[in-house]
Amino acid sequence: MMYVILLVLYYLTVCSGKIRHYYLAAVELEWDYAPLGSNMVTNDTTISNNFIKNSNNRIGSIYRKIVFRQFTDNLFNTQISTPEWMGILGPLIRAEVGDEMNVHFKNLAYSSGRPFSVHPHGVLYSKDNEGAIYLDNTSGADKIDDGIMPGQNYTYIWKVTPEFGPTPADPSCIPWGYHSHVNSDKDIDTGLMGMLLTCKAGALNVDGTRKDYSKEYIVYMDIADENNAWMIQSNLMKCGDPAQCLQSPDMGFRQSNVMWHINGYVYGNLPGFEVNVDEKTMWYIMSLNTGIHSISFSGNTLIHRNHRVDTIPFLPSTFLSAEMIPANEGNWLLYSRVSENFQGGMAAFYKKDIWNYAPSGQDKFNGGRLLDNPKSKPFFEKGPTRIGGAYIKARYVEYTDGTFTKRVERSLEEEHLGLLGPPIVAEVGDDLVVVLRNNADRPFSFLPHGVVYQKSDEGFNYKDIESGKLTGKIVNPGGTETYTFSVPNMNAGPTVNDSPCITHTYQSAVNLVRDLNTGLFGPVVICKRGQLKNSFNQVNTRSWFFNHKHIYLALFTIDENLSWYIDENIRASAWSPQLVDKQDPMFQESNAMHSINGLLYGNLEGIDMCLNENIVWHLMDFGGTTDMHGLYIHGQTWVEFGNNIDSKGLLPGYSSTMWSKPDTVGTWALECRTNSHFETGMVTKYTVNQCNRREAVMGNTKIRRYHIGAVEVEWDYAPFKRSVTNGQPIDDTNQKGGVFVVDTDVLIGSIYKKAVYRLFSDASFKEEVPRTAAEDHLEIMGPYIKAEVGERIEVVFKNMAGKPLSIHPQGLQYSKSMEGANYFDDNGNVEPANSVDPGQTFTYKWTVPIRSGPGVNDPNCIGRMYYSSVDSVVDTYTGLFGPLVLCRSGILNENGQRTDVDKEFAVMFMVIDENKSFYFKENIQNNHMNAINGRLMGNLNGIVMDQNDKVVWYIMGLGSAEDYHPVHIHGQVFTRRSDRAHRSDVIEVFPSTSDTVEMLAVNPGQWILHCHFSKHNKNGMQLIYTVNPKP
Repeated sequence: MMYVILLVLYYLTVCSGKIRHYYLAAVELEWDYAPLGSNMVTNDTTISNNFIKNSNNRIGSIYRKIVFRQFTDNLFNTQISTPEWMGILGPLIRAEVGDEMNVHFKNLAYSSGRPFSVHPHGVLYSKDNEGAIYLDNTSGADKIDDGIMPGQNYTYIWKVTPEFGPTPADPSCIPWGYHSHVNSDKDIDTGLMGMLLTCKAGALNVDGTRKDYSKEYIVYMDIADENNAWMIQSNLMKCGDPAQCLQSPDMGFRQSNVMWHINGYVYGNLPGFEVNVDEKTMWYIMSLNTGIHSISFSGNTLIHRNHRVDTIPFLPSTFLSAEMIPANEGNWLLYSRVSENFQGGMAAFYKKDIWNYAPSGQDKFNGGRLLDNPKSKPFFEKGPTRIGGAYIKARYVEYTDGTFTKRVERSLEEEHLGLLGPPIVAEVGDDLVVVLRNNADRPFSFLPHGVVYQKSDEGFNYKDIESGKLTGKIVNPGGTETYTFSVPNMNAGPTVNDSPCITHTYQSAVNLVRDLNTGLFGPVVICKRGQLKNSFNQVNTRSWFFNHKHIYLALFTIDENLSWYIDENIRASAWSPQLVDKQDPMFQESNAMHSINGLLYGNLEGIDMCLNENIVWHLMDFGGTTDMHGLYIHGQTWVEFGNNIDSKGLLPGYSSTMWSKPDTVGTWALECRTNSHFETGMVTKYTVNQCNRREAVMGNTKIRRYHIGAVEVEWDYAPFKRSVTNGQPIDDTNQKGGVFVVDTDVLIGSIYKKAVYRLFSDASFKEEVPRTAAEDHLEIMGPYIKAEVGERIEVVFKNMAGKPLSIHPQGLQYSKSMEGANYFDDNGNVEPANSVDPGQTFTYKWTVPIRSGPGVNDPNCIGRMYYSSVDSVVDTYTGLFGPLVLCRSGILNENGQRTDVDKEFAVMFMVIDENKSFYFKENIQNNHMNAINGRLMGNLNGIVMDQNDKVVWYIMGLGSAEDYHPVHIHGQVFTRRSDRAHRSDVIEVFPSTSDTVEMLAVNPGQWILHCHFSKHNKNGMQLIYTVNPKP
């Protein structure tokens, strides 16, 4: 007990501000995901009954769970009730800057026999108050907090210092999560999570509520895998015939125990959130464990981080807040716009055409016929049980008037719209009237996002929570309906921080998922007042809208298996339709069309622009869990919220507005860098024409020269084969992570042959430059390439590996002859830079114009990446990638070191698929290595800093459809500069995207940094970093 007394005395001596006490316990309960007993959203129970109805071989909706609950005092006799809508969530914990939180935790989950803990995000804690177990060089009293056994107590002490509190640009309070972290994925699946708020001083009332909002709600969207929960054995006994469930090999049974929930409720069973018209309401939104999420509120918009949005996408361990000012009365649906999430219960002028996904029959991106390429052939080959590339679809088509006799012909500037419906454009103060004629053969509707409408004009078909009747304005075949929408500034207008016009979407929503996959979607653009007047103003300039060319791009894996016309397509196109098995995975995959505006493999045409023309890019994402996209543009960069970016991460339901000014003539690639999408056709090209304009020529300036070779190595993903949790050796494949590092007769272990970039002293390539202590952490990555705005970069590259390679930099300015990327452009893909043969040398010459460096709201330097792009999928999996750092003028010294920070670290998050490495035949075994800089399970070395160091992190991502990475840091918080500086401890990256964040290392100790996606975390995507205490 002595150490406890000393601990309390120590904290009392350093504490200032209010001490807030919370009495928290882990308690067991019977939880009903669907207390109302049915699907309260739609009448279709074919899917929902599988999750919520009990039967001989199904558990149903009631599960034994363990959750956090709040008590009145340390006796833990009297539980404090919480609102029904909070569901399984623990209590909301609040504190202001300067406060201390004392969380008195007791484990009352006796029957579990398991230790649990309370680990917070976003607050300051010492090692003995972290509540997380891993290899952190602590022992004794410092380990007690890691796991509290049933019947035991522990008091966690957390603080909100100014470094951890909201920034001046943040709202008055920012949300964070807390959860048990003994075995985090299983603990969260079991139910142990909640939310806490850290607030600016003076933001809270005496009772802890906010002064600036009278209504606050928490929305926790997640996918709870009850098969992985600690109580699964107890829950199996709830089956009508427990023996069937205990011995069931049925994957359908396992799937029935995966609950796609909001606050622990599915299919609209969550007790209603109540808001008042025109009353400001604050929503706190989070997820913790797995999956991608997009939250949308029918009939209303939100303001998130100072910007107007209709949907907010987010990943596990993301904590967000958004303000709503409700516009109209009625019962509205809060739901996920990710198709699988919505189907799984996360919901609280038509013309029928033949649509060809590649009408040319050619692969216009890689060259050749689609039927000759083994990657594209499965999607376009017709056969006895294959449909091919042409499908019957329904589309939105614009007509000139209400007679619906004459179509509006698309202009050359609209040629690129493809399958998209016509853009619906309005400005603040307008009323929108859409007259919809349904020339198809089943009911459809019109549902826009980003505008305001009455319940009577809502084109979304779902049940009213009070009457149980289906609502929604739908249009039956042959019918016509008029929809009326408005754009009031308070509820729908772009904010002062938004661009003059912002992007939303519209769709049919009689059946939200099937209508989308049938082809019914398009863009909505909402502008500030005065933008849509196509005339010159008093200073003889046109409005922003008319002074820009507009490009609309929708990334969407259209699942024709979910189209209303799948049976008709089978009958029309398959040679032997009676032989088609719609459940055949290969058949289903052949109907998943990875499209941009409904076209694949470069068949989207019409994206043409002039040199130095002002371009607005309206980006949209629709679809399901695989529709996570890293959209990358060659040849130029985008501006978004004052940040200069070369790639953009997109999630379903999300839309974005960015702009650019192309500065280099040529035909360039525009591609989803999610590898599985890139290989299956989600690529196109755009052309920058001269248009009698001249390219800017950079004068004589500083040249930074690098000699980089591609060399072959034997790479060990885990030199120290030990658990990052307890330090025990991993020598058995049954141990957590063992399949990745243990060498057996059928597993290769952790050592693979790779090719990597390495720095050499000169053009002789005889002497490799040893890495310094500041560079050790790069591990498998190539050397830093750094430059300032206005400078040139020369890379003398020698290929000393066994296949053709290149170096392609993201975000720099280069000519076609210096691009280093292999695709079929106007030059016929014959440039030497695009493929350097083994033994050959090539000198790349790139420049750093203003648009390549930091934007006006970026930090002083921004991180990008470079990689080989002869076959970018194979080359990056082989190990050929590295960090590119671009800075404002005056930041770098002669040696390329930053003068404005103490330490900088580049980390690449990537599930490396060794089966697609160039050396896969030599490596034998198919393994997916969940790596940071090519290391697993805390094996990455060299991330060491001193207390109070100013640190910058360049966080990057590459990979495929599962490579969405919510990167979480323990012990510190990041400052991320988007439009403004925001506090966070989780940064999201996607394939080809990067983010640069700053950190003040105030908290000494050894801490973990990891991907919070549960699968990646338990498979080893973790590193340990050290903050040395100041003397």
